[in-house]
Amino acid sequence: MSRQSRGADPASNSHSRRVVIWIAALAGAVLLLLLLRPSHLSDTTRVERSAAAPTSGSRTNLSRFTRVSFIHRSPGATNGAAEALVARKLKGFVNRRAELSESIAQKQGTAIPPEVERFFRLAREGRWVEALEVYAKLYNGKREGDGLPDPTPYRQAILETVGAYESTRDWPAQALLDYGSAVLGTLPPGSIYFGGTDSGRFIPTLLNDDAGSSGSIILTQNALADQSYIEYLGLLYPGRLGDLGTDDVQKAFGEYAADAAARWNHDQQHPDEPKQVRPGEQIQIGEDGRHSFGGNVSVMDINERILQKLIAKNPGVPVYLEESFPFQNAYRQATANGPLLQLSGQDSGAEAAAASPESVAQTIDQWRNTTAQLLTDSETAGSQEVRSAYSKLLMAQAGIFEKGSMADAAEQAFRLAQELTPDNPETAFRYVNFLSQQRRQAEAIPWLETVVQRNPDNSGLRDLLEQLRTMPKK
Repeated sequence: MSRQSRGADPASNSHSRRVVIWIAALAGAVLLLLLLRPSHLSDTTRVERSAAAPTSGSRTNLSRFTRVSFIHRSPGATNGAAEALVARKLKGFVNRRAELSESIAQKQGTAIPPEVERFFRLAREGRWVEALEVYAKLYNGKREGDGLPDPTPYRQAILETVGAYESTRDWPAQALLDYGSAVLGTLPPGSIYFGGTDSGRFIPTLLNDDAGSSGSIILTQNALADQSYIEYLGLLYPGRLGDLGTDDVQKAFGEYAADAAARWNHDQQHPDEPKQVRPGEQIQIGEDGRHSFGGNVSVMDINERILQKLIAKNPGVPVYLEESFPFQNAYRQATANGPLLQLSGQDSGAEAAAASPESVAQTIDQWRNTTAQLLTDSETAGSQEVRSAYSKLLMAQAGIFEKGSMADAAEQAFRLAQELTPDNPETAFRYVNFLSQQRRQAEAIPWLETVVQRNPDNSGLRDLLEQLRTMPKK
């Protein structure tokens, strides 16, 4: 709960409790709406796209634009040189992933399945339309009676190849290099970085891939609960992840199952007390009395537990994060570092050291200038993909500021994210939740009405607006 909510007048306790209940319900609704977005390559949700161009509205003050930005473009950089460099990077990446698939086959003691071999042959030849058709057949086709081999051991090598290609296809070449430089330039040598979105995962993976043992370790938090992914990481980064193994995945599953079952039992036994099962968390009990779990909330809880185990097994190694779904415990350990979140490496119960007002102000200033740069560059201003990627980074840091009771910095970050993606439902959900936590829903309503007008088919936004309109006034 924010500082403003705790500071309510004690004389209005009953009214305050009603407002707090409504705020908690709205926060749960926001989380549930975020979890219901469609899945994508990174095994979680993509920032929703909009065909609309950025609108004028409340733009960044361009007179304050300086070179203090997260985008550092080399003097004299040309589009042709950028495109050539990206093409070389992609070609080398495809070759290395094809070779890695051969290593996987050797470890399995089998030959590479014909369709997997065909995928990499087509990718090496640059025949991406056909390669993507093979990819779709491997992972979207039926598994029984179609004669297809099990591609699971090769899934991540193929997935990263597709993700790297689609990033080069969807991003202007110079913007891709700028974004990759902003992320990788923040990482010390040998650090661990978790990408959460497609762009946040696959662009750094592509650009870091030829760095060798001196490069950073690029992972995704979204697949940690997949045992085949842990095995893949062992091949990709041999000896560089401590002794993280599939046993850790099983332990995380067990820990979550025990915790979730206890919370579910509490809600059944104490129906009049606040619910402990989270919005979107799918927990059921079978006829045999055993609990079963499902949904993104459960998966991400397990992923976070594995992330904590990885941090514990690599003491002293800097760990950075580009957000997928918010990790609440990770937020308690995180600070803004460059455009990313840096985790403290402490136990999940320990709070990270508070950032200084000067460092927070510097971060906001960098984001203000970065936003101005993105909105005045013809390529990035016209690319929803690019603006969404930076908006996602901004919202994560806004969450850090909010958790650290730095409401002014959080609001500035949320507003800058809204400038970059004015039609993005995720931006709307999170900013409205921020305003509601401060009991400022009256300010959120007209702003959200505009977003709803731009997204007339989004029932989640309409429901959220109706909830705001019916919330008790302060």
